[in-house]
Amino acid sequence: MRFHLRQQTAAAHAQLDEAVGQFQSVEQYSRYCRALLRFRAPLEDAVASAMPNGMDGWRFLPVSHLLRDDLSDLGEPGPHAHDPYPYDLDEARLLGVLYVLEGSSLGAQLLVKQAALLGLSEHNGARHLASQTSDPKRWPAFVKILESNGAASTGDVARGAVDAFAAAVQAFHHDR
Repeated sequence: MRFHLRQQTAAAHAQLDEAVGQFQSVEQYSRYCRALLRFRAPLEDAVASAMPNGMDGWRFLPVSHLLRDDLSDLGEPGPHAHDPYPYDLDEARLLGVLYVLEGSSLGAQLLVKQAALLGLSEHNGARHLASQTSDPKRWPAFVKILESNGAASTGDVARGAVDAFAAAVQAFHHDR
């Protein structure tokens, strides 16, 4: 399933990587945090509403509240109001969305290093990145759930992931 999703979302993922780019200044990092909050806040709300009670001991880890703290550290209060995520999340699409959100922890491993070069840390401005990279077992645990639960509705899982990538790209193009 994971490899199928990687293939199905490759173009959308490439678009997002291009939209995110790299940040080489605190101003660019602030823009990144604003866009990420614009993307994650509505999606995390939708995920919280759609999450089943049990996923084999695995729990979703939201970071929007940490992004707000990071923006506050940078002197930029983030928006607290947002439009709801525009797609319904049934179980299959939820898995696709979680694939994108959890997969972002892999990219965060690179971004946390870039943030450190700007003098940002888990105590100042990069809390969300520190949280995403704090537990290397999260991604493998999620992949196990994805592999055991997503096979019956592969197309819907992929649609959920593609929709989430599209929402992220839109959020990152908002300020440009």
